[in-house]
Amino acid sequence: MKLVVQVPPMINRDTSLLTSTVGQSYNIPCDTSGIPPPVITWLKDSRQIIPDNRKYTVDINGTLSINDLRAGDTGSYTCMARNVAGRDLYDRTLRVQVPPSIRQSPLNKEVILNGRFILKCGATGIPVPTITWTRNGEPVQNRASYHGRSRLIIRNAIEQDAGMYTCIAKNPAGMDTVSVSVVMKVPPRVIVPDSERVVTVAETVILSCSVGGDPLPDIYWTKNGRSIQLGNRIQQLANGSLVIFDSTSSDAGDYKCVATNEAGSSEGVATLSVHEPPMFKIEPTNTTVVEGGVMTMDCVAEGEPQPSVTWQRGWTEIVPGGRIAILPNNSLRIFTVQLSDTGIYRCKASNSLGKTLIEAALAVMVHGQYSDWSDWNPCSKSCGTGNQLRTRECNNPPPTNGGRYCQGPSLDNRTCVVTECPVPGDWSEWGLWSECSTTCDEGVQDRHRVCNIPLFGGLPCVGDRDEVVKCSVQPCYRIPRKGEGNLVGYINNIDLTEGRITALATPTADGTYINATIDNIPPEISGHFQHLISVLNPIYWTLSQEVGGASNGFRLTDGKYNRETQVQFATGEILKMNHYVTGVDRNGVLKFDIIVSGSVPELPVDSEVYLYPYTEDYIQTGPTSLYSHSSRLMRVNGHMLPYAWNHTISYDQSHGVMPYLVQKLTTKDINIKMDQDRQQLMFTFTSQISPDTQSNQCPKGFILNNGGSFCTGLLLRKVTVI
Repeated sequence: MKLVVQVPPMINRDTSLLTSTVGQSYNIPCDTSGIPPPVITWLKDSRQIIPDNRKYTVDINGTLSINDLRAGDTGSYTCMARNVAGRDLYDRTLRVQVPPSIRQSPLNKEVILNGRFILKCGATGIPVPTITWTRNGEPVQNRASYHGRSRLIIRNAIEQDAGMYTCIAKNPAGMDTVSVSVVMKVPPRVIVPDSERVVTVAETVILSCSVGGDPLPDIYWTKNGRSIQLGNRIQQLANGSLVIFDSTSSDAGDYKCVATNEAGSSEGVATLSVHEPPMFKIEPTNTTVVEGGVMTMDCVAEGEPQPSVTWQRGWTEIVPGGRIAILPNNSLRIFTVQLSDTGIYRCKASNSLGKTLIEAALAVMVHGQYSDWSDWNPCSKSCGTGNQLRTRECNNPPPTNGGRYCQGPSLDNRTCVVTECPVPGDWSEWGLWSECSTTCDEGVQDRHRVCNIPLFGGLPCVGDRDEVVKCSVQPCYRIPRKGEGNLVGYINNIDLTEGRITALATPTADGTYINATIDNIPPEISGHFQHLISVLNPIYWTLSQEVGGASNGFRLTDGKYNRETQVQFATGEILKMNHYVTGVDRNGVLKFDIIVSGSVPELPVDSEVYLYPYTEDYIQTGPTSLYSHSSRLMRVNGHMLPYAWNHTISYDQSHGVMPYLVQKLTTKDINIKMDQDRQQLMFTFTSQISPDTQSNQCPKGFILNNGGSFCTGLLLRKVTVI
């Protein structure tokens, strides 16, 4: 009989915590005893390990070998020993360490002096790495890192904070680093010495500007807040200083040196005063003043320091008082000028650098006055009515210094009768012609005169009492009801090449109703046309309703004439127009061409424009010419704007003259409509022409010619807007 003793397995206990590093191989022993010898099995985290000769192997002693360790190999490893007598287990923990790896790298920084910057660094690893910082290899104090992350914050940065910063991540498995640069930018510092400089005209001036900063700043100069234009006379040196050659008074002012770089800017100010001797900006001029009037001589001097101004008559200084005053602007004024004030006046300007004089002459103009009338001369006839004359002289006083000659006649006459002479019968003036028996084609009209009764044995009248003539030999006419024409030229430097005007005229009780359209207006000036109604003058003067025997343009010229027009606006713009009206074609359409040139106020397209009703006075200035003028008013976006037109018209002499010396054209009920998309402007209004209230008298500025058929202009007026 054989006795077999069985002993349960027993594993030798040693260290229960094991440590290794990623990438390495690691052996975990399992020393056992027991009878029979136990069988060894390994488990990881309670799951059996199957040896595969690549990742895991188990040798004959039960040692487990793990190849090429990874972080996932960390865990609880259990050695299990078994035999028929029992089993034993022993757990050990393996921790696989991972070297640090920086995942969040800090960035290179450009920092302005006294600014703030932050460097961030984050790393992973097992165990969690500790992060520290160095600058140029020297440790930098910072709060401890947390969970593998660190923020280095530098406030109020100084120049010494610039350099190479290194983030260092460490754990027992190794270390990782990354380095970045921090560049410190220093704002400019400007020093401008001699903050106040005083020089004399023509001196060379150097305004220094000392500048520091990093990077090297850019330097520029301003004067009184504006950039300085550099050139041959004013130059900027390489060191930033400003040189002014041949200085003038205009160089005076506040000069600012401005330095800028990426970190900021700095500036310094210097005040430059340029002294110069006096010189005259406004000089007195020779002056002629009417006796009893007011004389003013202007004298403005400039210099640095500001010169004082005094006046002299001859070489004697003038003391203000009585009729003589020196105004605050240094002008000399004399009230109630007398002939004795005639003479040479001098203006003197002085300052610390010198003085200067300038003179002007005053001439007092005296208007002539008549002496008393002489006695009457004897009567010129011995019988009947004669004349007596008397005279006076312009010598009380005579005109002086261009004064006006005496006003009024120097010769006076009156009728005188010594005894009555025989008076033959005498025809009266012919009476007015009767109205023509027809309004057109051929008719007759007559006139009559009366024979005054002979007196004192005189002879009776000789000749006819009545006279009959043919009249209205011109053919009957029909006023056209349609007009067409071209509009070209330029306005405000915008060419107008394809303008087209069409119009319809309809008679109404209030006048001729005009409906006119202007097409192909360039968009740039479409808004400016809303007030140019006189472009349509060839239509509304030619076709206007005739009232009270007045003649419109068609009746007067048969629709054939030339017109020159000028319009002036209160804002100073002037526009000229030439109208060439060529008559009525075989279809009864009035034809014309219009050329415009000049400028008008700039009005936005959406402006609200209202034209007030207006009148134009047409004056017969010659057998073939008319003159017309008009002052008008328009409202633009609620603001009043005056403007004025004047015209001259010439036509063929065969058409005769207007029935009245002066006729008035009235335009009213003006409406304007703009179609921007179609480049089209539409006008509607009513016009009529009638005799002026003083239709057979020449207006002011004109005189009646010898024949009494037209007014000649003393000086044709140009209407000016004030």
